[in-house]
Amino acid sequence: MASPKEELEKEVERGAFMNSDLIDDWFKFLRDINVSPPEFPNSMSIEAWCPIGTVDTVRVQQKRPLLRRLLNSLEQGTYDERDYPKAWIQRRSFQKLTANATHSNSLQHWILDHMNGYDEHFLLDLQPNLRHELEAQYNRITKHESELYFSSIELAEKIKMLEHELNKRKMRNLNNRTSKTRERTSLLNLYESRIIEPQKEIWSQIEGTRITLHEYMKNLVLDIDSNSLVGFKELSELPSIDGILTILNGIPDLTDAEVLQNLDYQQIETSIHFEMESYVQKLSQSLEIEPSTIGLDYTLGNQPAQPMNLQVNINTSGKQTNVMQNTSINGAPDTDSEIE
Repeated sequence: MASPKEELEKEVERGAFMNSDLIDDWFKFLRDINVSPPEFPNSMSIEAWCPIGTVDTVRVQQKRPLLRRLLNSLEQGTYDERDYPKAWIQRRSFQKLTANATHSNSLQHWILDHMNGYDEHFLLDLQPNLRHELEAQYNRITKHESELYFSSIELAEKIKMLEHELNKRKMRNLNNRTSKTRERTSLLNLYESRIIEPQKEIWSQIEGTRITLHEYMKNLVLDIDSNSLVGFKELSELPSIDGILTILNGIPDLTDAEVLQNLDYQQIETSIHFEMESYVQKLSQSLEIEPSTIGLDYTLGNQPAQPMNLQVNINTSGKQTNVMQNTSINGAPDTDSEIE
């Protein structure tokens, strides 16, 4: 038998507790997009209109599950505009429906979680144009920052794999000395200094860039709050790190000794640094900050800090892990378990 708390949670999930103004606006929005609303504005009628987990073709085509989710998110304070089609968001009926979503958007959650002295009224009290532009900036920043996050994870894993393979080869080389031991040692050391170490620097730069984006967002909020910013300059498109990743993905591993002997180590190292410097320069221009402020000195640890605002699925040893909107970018990556 379910406990009173569990029963309450089920009722909330089913939308049993209805806000009359909210349900009226939701009905109006349904009619506006040519979807017949439930027969009555109560939880039983809504359940019949769209049962939880329905796979009925008509209901799915009309996006009833998403529409029900919209209503529930507005009631429960979990509404996030990015979860819904642009065609909906542009309608006045939708804007009216979501106008008073006081705990709604991810920006608000982020502000409440990571900035001292703010409450849920801060965004509501802003001029609508400032609030919308702040949300747009936040969406751009978090999208780019999450891309950096996934690149950081992949690069950290690659570096650890390369170092593991390198150390195995170093050990075998030293334990089986021949006339060519010194030559092999030099080659392995060259791979470490010209290939692995620059990748560590790139990882540190990526993590430092994510911290920079966090601080940039924080400054925007504080500038608005202090009335020192009356409007936004257009945030130009943030640069891609695809050029850097292309170079890194093209670097051979340690499995082919002949390839390693013929690598142009100087060219690879130069290309990596050039691409990273180019990225930092473009990012500084977009954010209108000094390039020297982008990228802090981090040491490669076990795992990057989680992204500013994203639900991510990380596959770890075949097990899927769900990370819900972790905004701990202001915490540095773990430096207690450095890769030697």
